[in-house]
Amino acid sequence: MFKVKGVFERYAQHVRKHPKAIIAVWVVALLVALPFAAQVGDVLNYDMTSMGGLDSESSEGQELVDQYFDSSLNTDTVLVIPYEDVSQLSEIKQKLIGSGVLSDSLEDRFGSDISYNIMGAFSHEGSSGGAYMIAVAFGGDLSAMDEVGNLREAVADAMDSAGLSERTYVTGSVPIAYDTLEGANADIAKIDPLSILIILVLLGLFFYTLVTALVPPMVVGTAYGVVLALTFALGQVFDIFYITKTIVLVSMLGAGCDYFIFIIARYREERNYNGKSKDEALTEAIKWAGESVFTSGLAVIIGFAVMSLCSFSLVSSMAVVLAIGIVLAMLAALTLIPAILALVGDRIFWPRKMDDYTGQSRMRGGFYGRAVGVSRRYFGWAGKFSVKHAKAIVAVAILLTVPLGCVALTSEDSFDMISVMPDSEAKEGVDAITSNTDGGYMMPTYILMEADQPLVEISDLGNGIHTLTWTDAGMRYVSAIQAGLVGSSLVGGSPGAIQEADDNIGTVLGPTPWTYLYSTAEGMVSAQTYQQLFDASFEQAKAMGMTDEMAKAAAEQYAAAHLSEYVTPSVVNHAILEQAGLPEMVTGPLGQFFDTYHAWDKAPSDILAPTMPVTVASLIDYQVNVGAGLISYKADSPEGNGRFVQIMLIVKDEPMSKASMDSIGSARDVMASFVGENPWVQGSWVVGTAAVLYDISDVVNSEFNWIELGVMVLIYILLLFVLGVYFTPIRSLVTIMMSVLWTLGTLHLVFVNALGLEVIWIVPIVLFVICLGLGMDYDILLTTRIREGKLKGLSNDEAIENALSWSGSIITLCGLVMGGTFLTLLASGSSMLQELGFALGFAILVDSLIVVPYVVPALMHLMGDWSWKGPRFLAKRRGESVSDKS
Repeated sequence: MFKVKGVFERYAQHVRKHPKAIIAVWVVALLVALPFAAQVGDVLNYDMTSMGGLDSESSEGQELVDQYFDSSLNTDTVLVIPYEDVSQLSEIKQKLIGSGVLSDSLEDRFGSDISYNIMGAFSHEGSSGGAYMIAVAFGGDLSAMDEVGNLREAVADAMDSAGLSERTYVTGSVPIAYDTLEGANADIAKIDPLSILIILVLLGLFFYTLVTALVPPMVVGTAYGVVLALTFALGQVFDIFYITKTIVLVSMLGAGCDYFIFIIARYREERNYNGKSKDEALTEAIKWAGESVFTSGLAVIIGFAVMSLCSFSLVSSMAVVLAIGIVLAMLAALTLIPAILALVGDRIFWPRKMDDYTGQSRMRGGFYGRAVGVSRRYFGWAGKFSVKHAKAIVAVAILLTVPLGCVALTSEDSFDMISVMPDSEAKEGVDAITSNTDGGYMMPTYILMEADQPLVEISDLGNGIHTLTWTDAGMRYVSAIQAGLVGSSLVGGSPGAIQEADDNIGTVLGPTPWTYLYSTAEGMVSAQTYQQLFDASFEQAKAMGMTDEMAKAAAEQYAAAHLSEYVTPSVVNHAILEQAGLPEMVTGPLGQFFDTYHAWDKAPSDILAPTMPVTVASLIDYQVNVGAGLISYKADSPEGNGRFVQIMLIVKDEPMSKASMDSIGSARDVMASFVGENPWVQGSWVVGTAAVLYDISDVVNSEFNWIELGVMVLIYILLLFVLGVYFTPIRSLVTIMMSVLWTLGTLHLVFVNALGLEVIWIVPIVLFVICLGLGMDYDILLTTRIREGKLKGLSNDEAIENALSWSGSIITLCGLVMGGTFLTLLASGSSMLQELGFALGFAILVDSLIVVPYVVPALMHLMGDWSWKGPRFLAKRRGESVSDKS
């Protein structure tokens, strides 16, 4: 271990000798960084579920889907049109779709690089209204993210041309990301000026000059520009979540201003109260405040470094960028600010002079002097009060910690990222879907299974025409899937095990042979027709004077003899499309098939046409099962063709809600039982947005415990070597954790109980790491000032009171600056950023205004000289003796 003070003293000499070179290096770095910093928005990710890094079931399954499935329902971009009744729905279909108005509008805007598929009209059971949904896909060189705004304009033009006034919504994962980006840009436009205004006002009042207040934002702005350039570079390597840009700015503004205040206030103190020269004052400021800045900055960096080990790239990449931000803020504070001081000296307080801060000046006799006097008396009183009533203060702190800690530790966090979006068209579109039908239609969940052999044989006839033939094993496997998982609710039968296990599953769609649908529908139609023929014949026989027994026999004979005349392939085919309950995304293409090939009167085994000697069933089976992504097929991955099966699950609730998350666990439980009973299943995976979130929650919840432990252990080691004592680092960690528990408990009470919102999972993680680092600033500043008093011969209690008298106002100012900058996030349109802003701002304010001025002095009084017990070798290497080292 090195002598920390000696290092900073030598460093101060270098700063005094080369201030212009230091400033020049920063200016050059900023000029080089600016072109890259301007492009940082291009590398940010706005869809949490698309971020990688997870070695999980959902990510493994999605890789298999991408590798072996060429077709599936793409709901990344969906047009939603709510309707009130059937007549309004018919008008929408006729005027917008049937007339070709929508097609023309999209073609005029995007040419041939866009396509759409009718998903259909969906509604809750028994409701006359619903939501008509159309899936839109971009191709060619078009980026779906870049074209969302143009798509909305094209839809609006189409609605005007069609003479329709219904409200439309373009939503889905891509529009959600687009609206999130727009909201983030709007937030930054509000948050940045508010943060800077708070800094200018508070620093201007503290130093009583605007020039001094302007320096920290300029210094932090220089460092932030370099951070953005580095973020742009890192964005080429891994995903970076969009809120990182906002959080790192606010963190750097808060931390950077704190570091500035530590150094500049100590410089002024040495010049003003101790009468030292400019060079001597700068050396003392760097020696004592520099250690506090370095230690607190290193504590934050340690926290983010441990956080970066998380498997989920959203957390790890955010931690890396935040660590870089604090590193640059700390470097700017330790290099650029001292260099400016060395260059301009007391002129940094212009138009004030150093004499203005003395007791004889006119300024000290006015408002500024009275404010300084009140501050000094208050913190002098606070120090004496904390020492005198130490036990009572600690008891009150414990009484607050127990209930708020219980709330914090027993409350559940949410992974519903849609609920925390800023209000936007995409979010309103999600609400329109969930209020009119099952929310899962926008983001379906899939069960993926791998069989021990192909279920089908697929032939490519050319011109985009394919046939699918079920193998004997495939028919057995599909029958097992229907009986054990899917059920037959779509065709009037009973639900399968998946729906029976979970009320939140609204629709289940699995691979289905056309012959199965046809035979099931034929049975239903036959039963209905037979009954109709029987009833009509029975009434006619009775009218002819037959007895009931004779009329019944005659009716049965008539119905049986004429049934085949009415139950024709055309009737059955229409019944499947109109009465079987199949979604329109299936029935629509089937209807086009029957119309195109004039195949309404064809049974499954019939040959389609002499020029195309294939069965109707083989063509339809390919269109339904491969086209809907239920059976795997990809020309460039033939080894997987027909071996993978997907079952589509449509949840009733919003797709990222807790109920939908719970549905993932339920589906996996059902699959575990099914796989155990069916050895032909080689593997199974549950994939989709909700599945990704479910796995993220598992990873984050399990790894967060290790992150907490790792951060605390490493920060303890850091403080042990910096302070050279055993127990003060433990006390520091305990008081910081107390602030975190108070904050989390209050956060849940305010946002969950009072506002009816949900606390997002990432808030506690960011709160813990930032508070353990940035919140340590004030503890370290006070502790090092107390130690300084001890080294100068004061008793423990005298050192506590003296340190708080001198540092209390600086700690309060720093807390107000940092807490205020975090609270500016409340101006965001995103409740996630609002929660982060409230939590971080509340924690910093509680720590700086209550914990450090009262609880820390009380605990250090009760600990007495135990606060300074430490290993002898550290005391010798530091060249100091606070108390008897053990």
